[in-house]
Amino acid sequence: MALQSSVVHKYSHPGTFVVAVECTSRDMQITAQKIMTIQEPVRAFGVIMCYAGKLSFHATNCKALYGETFQIQMELKAGTHVTYRIQSDEILLSGLSVVRGNVPQNITVTPDVVEQLGPGCHQLTLHASNMVTFPEVSADLHVCVLERVAGLQASVLTQTDDCLDSPDITVGVSLERGAPVLLLFLLLGDNNSFSQIREMNTRRDIFHIGRPIPGSVQVKLRAWNVFSSVEVDVDVFASAAKTGHRKI
Repeated sequence: MALQSSVVHKYSHPGTFVVAVECTSRDMQITAQKIMTIQEPVRAFGVIMCYAGKLSFHATNCKALYGETFQIQMELKAGTHVTYRIQSDEILLSGLSVVRGNVPQNITVTPDVVEQLGPGCHQLTLHASNMVTFPEVSADLHVCVLERVAGLQASVLTQTDDCLDSPDITVGVSLERGAPVLLLFLLLGDNNSFSQIREMNTRRDIFHIGRPIPGSVQVKLRAWNVFSSVEVDVDVFASAAKTGHRKI
């Protein structure tokens, strides 16, 4: 007749354990053992950070540099033997398996994957799972891929007859790469200066800049995003005296 018995044990912490059972009788002794892994269920995501171009960003303002490596640092409130996945819709961008979820981990998104995403803002989903968590834990991450600023050009569009007396300077600005950017228009006179900051979200735009400085002025134009900047100059007086429309 077969004999059956059961023992219930509750583990107080996760880990890998060896369970051994020994059975003895008058004539024999039998020993059996098994290695068991006790997992801790995955809990919610903790702090999420992004790293790109030697800069760090919080999850609410995540940036990536086009054509460069991009890292997402994530951790969990709890969980062991965790598998992380970073996805864009159903496309897997990167992943990593770790033993402890409550230790921050950097997951790398390769340059070619960043290029596949392309410039612009994207909604990514972070997933964390293990064998004892159903359903898996997830979090959304809004990431904007930016290019380095390049190919800045500007033209004074004011007509020749009005150039010197106009209260405004009309400037056409174009970029090859890098938008959206901030633009700093700096007007320099003989004895004083004036500046304005504008946003440019497209590759081409026209701006009307106030001109509180009388006489001959120069305009310095700087375009920048978080990864790079470019600066060019235009002499408004010379531009007006010649043609009223000069590229720089």
